[in-house]
Amino acid sequence: MLIPNINVTYLHNYADRRHRNYSKTDTYILQKNRISFQAKVPTFTQELYKITNDDKKFSEFAEQVIKNPRKSAETVSKLLKLAGSIKNFLNWYLGENGYKDKYIKFIDNLVNNAQKPEELLKISPNWGIWTLENKFGKDFFIGNIPDDIGSYKTYEKLVKKLLKNEDTGFRVHEFTNGLSGKRTFMLDTGKNKYVLKAQQDFSLYSEKLKSALEKDSWLQDTFINIYKQNENMKSDSSYLNAMLDFYLNLNNCPNGTKIYCFDAKTSSVLYDFIEGSKCSKKLGIKNINQYLPDLKKLGIIYNDIHADNFREQDGILKIIDSGESNFIDLLKPTVPYLQIELPNWSGNNILSILGGLQYLKIFHI
Repeated sequence: MLIPNINVTYLHNYADRRHRNYSKTDTYILQKNRISFQAKVPTFTQELYKITNDDKKFSEFAEQVIKNPRKSAETVSKLLKLAGSIKNFLNWYLGENGYKDKYIKFIDNLVNNAQKPEELLKISPNWGIWTLENKFGKDFFIGNIPDDIGSYKTYEKLVKKLLKNEDTGFRVHEFTNGLSGKRTFMLDTGKNKYVLKAQQDFSLYSEKLKSALEKDSWLQDTFINIYKQNENMKSDSSYLNAMLDFYLNLNNCPNGTKIYCFDAKTSSVLYDFIEGSKCSKKLGIKNINQYLPDLKKLGIIYNDIHADNFREQDGILKIIDSGESNFIDLLKPTVPYLQIELPNWSGNNILSILGGLQYLKIFHI
């Protein structure tokens, strides 16, 4: 990994001193030592800038780390040691010509050169739908439709029939709806079973709305586009489920459910149906991620702790509803105007609690 070699022995000694119990006199001495220590810190911060000031080195860093998300936590730990403290790390990370500035340029270049959405989704799952629409077209499509479903036209008709509660020719079971406005169906084609999730998009099948749209071009060209974007960006929407699951699939995560395709035109996503048993483990917000270690390595923190959202298959815990998740990877800060912080309606968000505590600690509020 491209991090400058440097002797950090006294950093460890300094950390050890901080964890001892001191008298008032010792504390004063420690504070003097901290002043001396801080005077040396810029040298270490300069080592970090060697990564971001050199285009070739940052390109190598991106290939080794940014494109391999399981390396992020280990890399951040090493960078923190180089910085000497969290504050110094943040000065480099958020400062002018620091890490975030360099990463934004990297993402801009990645988006400009991407040939298909999968190239972006392998890096991170938190893309605003407008980013993919602007790059790949308003009705972009990701993945492949299984043979027993048929062509794209057949798939589009299938989604519309499901939303209109019409006969599809397949055995269909609809699951209970959640808060996001999406509807979830199990499809049995006779050869395979699938799960299809689609936003309740009335513009797909409502004759009254279709008639209104034909009379008013503003409704058709502006309102409906904004409406669909807002529907897709809801917490636990079909779109956000698809983004998370493509990210997991493209990075070969064993806890992800196999995903076949996402269709922007119908705001729908198609999955494999998991036949496994319901989760037998007692899960909670504090322990869920220990049962999903690879998700943690990939920066995904799962929040929606409900037995119906998991299946056990061959001893592996599979997530069948991923939408209520956080994505946190310090080496992949959210890029303004291209990406979002993933929304969460589940109410369980341990990161906001831990982040708040750390913020108070760092900035002495």
